[in-house]
Amino acid sequence: MVDHLLLDYLDDEHQWDKYEIKPETFERKLVMAGNLFKSQFLVHWDLDTPITTFGVTDDELADYLNANSKVTYGGGLFQWDLIEKMPRAFGLAWDNNLDGRPYGDYTHYNHPHKVSLYLSHGMPVIISKASAVAPFIEANHLGFTINDIHEADAIVQEIPDDTLAETLAQTARIGRLLREGWFTANALLQAERQLLMSDFNDGGLAL
Repeated sequence: MVDHLLLDYLDDEHQWDKYEIKPETFERKLVMAGNLFKSQFLVHWDLDTPITTFGVTDDELADYLNANSKVTYGGGLFQWDLIEKMPRAFGLAWDNNLDGRPYGDYTHYNHPHKVSLYLSHGMPVIISKASAVAPFIEANHLGFTINDIHEADAIVQEIPDDTLAETLAQTARIGRLLREGWFTANALLQAERQLLMSDFNDGGLAL
């Protein structure tokens, strides 16, 4: 087995600075993109922080979202349209268990696609502390982990400017790697090395 760490998110434009966010242009609010049927908590959004949502829904759910003054529903968009429309803010990746479907539990094991979407476009993330990717996010200062969704208010509104600047710099660095496919290439190199070196005795050397 090899470590993959993050799903890459390729971008053919190669404008590497396009998605790197400066502190002065960063918006202190939340963005969530994905299948909104899995995110029913948005219907009862009661945080002080406004959130902009994009993704799959139906008319009934869209009406609920639009009825909340703190929620902006941006529709379901294709990948490149979504990237252009997303505010440059904190990317929220949060799922709850719902009607016998363990969406929240699944985050303890999976690589969330939306986390790579956010990071690859310069957006620090806010995720569950119980999620599988949380240790990587914490260790590399790519965002913040929380136990309860209501903790997001304090993070978004009270994070010091210097901490935000550091987080944005780290996110920009990782974003370049994600857009180049570095994590997948690294995993393949690890696998190749294990296969090619499996029959060798290194004699105690650190190869």
